[in-house]
Amino acid sequence: MAAVILGFPKYNFSGDAFCEGTFSKGTFSGDAFSKDTFSGDAFSKGTFFHDAFSWDEFCQEEFSDDLFLYPRTGHNSSSGSSGLYSVTFFNGFYTDRKFFQAVFNLPGDMEKKYMHSLNISRRIMPLWSHFTLEAEGILALHHGRHKYGTQQYIEGVMALLLRYEKFPWNHIIPTSMAIAEGLSLTSSLSEREVQSRDKSRRFLNYLGVEFAITHPGYPDYSLVYRIHHRSGIFGLFDGIEGASDFYLLGIRYRF
Repeated sequence: MAAVILGFPKYNFSGDAFCEGTFSKGTFSGDAFSKDTFSGDAFSKGTFFHDAFSWDEFCQEEFSDDLFLYPRTGHNSSSGSSGLYSVTFFNGFYTDRKFFQAVFNLPGDMEKKYMHSLNISRRIMPLWSHFTLEAEGILALHHGRHKYGTQQYIEGVMALLLRYEKFPWNHIIPTSMAIAEGLSLTSSLSEREVQSRDKSRRFLNYLGVEFAITHPGYPDYSLVYRIHHRSGIFGLFDGIEGASDFYLLGIRYRF
């Protein structure tokens, strides 16, 4: 049945179409649904993927192209979760490694400079056959020591993520990897960035690399490792090359 539904052209499958009988009687009409041919009960009881949508959603015009493309109608993430949104709580610490060293040559010197962040993301659209595009907002608290004292400040980030979810072992341990690219703004100039790279600024580029795994029995929850990187993109931002890198570990919930 799902294959039949997903075969309809994009944008033609709205709540109005069902509630007003645009799909004529005997095919996909409102009468057919109300008379249990394809009843509201069938939807609310999970006939269509993980309790994906209820009868009310059709009448409230929520049955749009967005729902066909994404998990609530069967395009689940690698974890099996049916959520469009996710929230992740990260904790981590500063490393003196530059970005490529941090990615490929762990661990570097760990410092008593810490980061705690709340990341909220939403799936936007699938790309090709193996990738998903996401949008993410980050609010982070930085605190701890630098060479000459202590500092605390806030960082905000807006980014896009390209996620790969088709690893061959996903039927055993659901796994995904993502690269994030965006912009970062701090509430004050990071003293540690100035000390490690000679100069810095509040507004810089953001780059993230992420690896996430999920227990098959808890598809909405994931353990996530990420490298959080601020830089000037090889001098594009006021001649700044590099700035700071953090190793982060977090818990993600999809909904």
